[in-house]
Amino acid sequence: IISKIKNPENVVLKYSTNLHQINDKLIEVWKKFKEIKLTISIDGYEKLNEKIRRGSDWAALKHNINRIRSEFPNISEIKGSTCISALNVLELAKTFEAITEELQIRWHVSMVTYPDFLSADILPKEKLQESLDQLEIIEARLNSLTMILENEQSRLFTKFNLRHITSSIKYIKSCIEHNKHEDGNSQVGTDINNFKNSFNVYEEYNRIIDQIDNGE
Repeated sequence: IISKIKNPENVVLKYSTNLHQINDKLIEVWKKFKEIKLTISIDGYEKLNEKIRRGSDWAALKHNINRIRSEFPNISEIKGSTCISALNVLELAKTFEAITEELQIRWHVSMVTYPDFLSADILPKEKLQESLDQLEIIEARLNSLTMILENEQSRLFTKFNLRHITSSIKYIKSCIEHNKHEDGNSQVGTDINNFKNSFNVYEEYNRIIDQIDNGE
């Protein structure tokens, strides 16, 4: 599709990708565009990302990010986008640090809305509070950084990340306030009267995924 775009030298291309399959043909097409802004789907650090986004490989992702940095002067923005769910909400601090420090790209978040059993509000309040505490420490650190950074690019990088840390904190607080760990129901199966506790469905889902990963 993008190879059919006319006058790419006048086009800013916003591209969402997992950045795992880069070939020479794609590279040649990208180089023709005026500017490229990449959003990379990253839902956790290393093994967690590989579990949530099957087929992912952290080393390959890191290699490809470094490659496009060196080969594409027209890449104006790279951000790692995390969809917050019950699967990764307890690892958000680690995910944030991996994306912003190891990969050195901006952190962007969204929140899963369906299915119910993957929503973060089905986890126990005390577990969510632990994640919240970690993010609030990061928020305080970033707030301090914005006050002392003199380099404009570094300040913009920090302020962007701070905005999404704050958004994550607000979301987790809502999950604690409107928690469904004990009584949240999720429809499963074809029978509309067949309901299970959302957390139980989440645990069953995790067990099945682990079995697949273990080749069972």
